[in-house]
Amino acid sequence: MSDFWLGAASREPSDAAMCGRRELQRRHVRGLLRRNPGLNIVRVRDAGLSGADDPAVLEWAAGQGRVVITHDVSTLTKHALNRLAAGHPMPGVFELRSGAGIGQAIDDLLLLAECSHEGEWEGQVLYLPLEGRERVTERR
Repeated sequence: MSDFWLGAASREPSDAAMCGRRELQRRHVRGLLRRNPGLNIVRVRDAGLSGADDPAVLEWAAGQGRVVITHDVSTLTKHALNRLAAGHPMPGVFELRSGAGIGQAIDDLLLLAECSHEGEWEGQVLYLPLEGRERVTERR
């Protein structure tokens, strides 16, 4: 899978909101693209949805077949589950837990992007970082 929809809807239309708690931070995007320039990443503002509410973001992502990646643990997951209960498509949500290190988040997102098949995360919410995975550090 190489198409990702990054970030939940922001209530504030300014660029500063993109770096806030509710949006996937720019450094995540830079890190992902640095490690895999072939990723097809779309952000809220790229799609013209700055300021849109969560249901509108999820609707757009479903129409595009994109997984949503977000820090918004308070509302987006609830709206994603409501979509499922109503029988609407939901290509998946990857939720970054607070306190997740940026390196771990990028590693996990790249693993998912490079090893997943199209439609594999349909109807699922996955919480990152992935549990039960040991970090391996190279000794120098």
